[in-house]
Amino acid sequence: MKPAPNLASKPDPLTAIQLRGDGELTARLLSGGPFSSVGGVAGEIVLLPPGRVAAYLLARRRTASVYVFRTALDGRRTTIPGVSQPVALLMSGSRPGLARRIRNFFRKLTSYGYDPSQLTDEFWIRAGGALLAHRRPNQHLLSSLLVREAPG
Repeated sequence: MKPAPNLASKPDPLTAIQLRGDGELTARLLSGGPFSSVGGVAGEIVLLPPGRVAAYLLARRRTASVYVFRTALDGRRTTIPGVSQPVALLMSGSRPGLARRIRNFFRKLTSYGYDPSQLTDEFWIRAGGALLAHRRPNQHLLSSLLVREAPG
């Protein structure tokens, strides 16, 4: 006999991400499209389900930081400004051009039919090393990173 489902269990929480573009501070999602969004006082707030890989840009004046993370429920987690709950940080940096390389890398992945959220954290760590080393997100780089992914 099957046990009855636990109706009191909570659904997995969504991760809320604050977006802004008021001149002093820019915060935007480079990739990882929202599950849904709501209006907020400081700007739009996007909601992501657990397990989603996203790229998030925070820029103020002449400095910019990019974070690639997986929304997570357990394990090692990092707090990122503008993100409602801790996430599994996969790569981050503030080097010039990094946001453009990451955005282009996500575009390349999706144009070849890959869902960034279905790739392993190890893949993203390898990709981070390549992108931080100023490697261009071309087909050769993508192929060399994907060869080590376990067959689906």
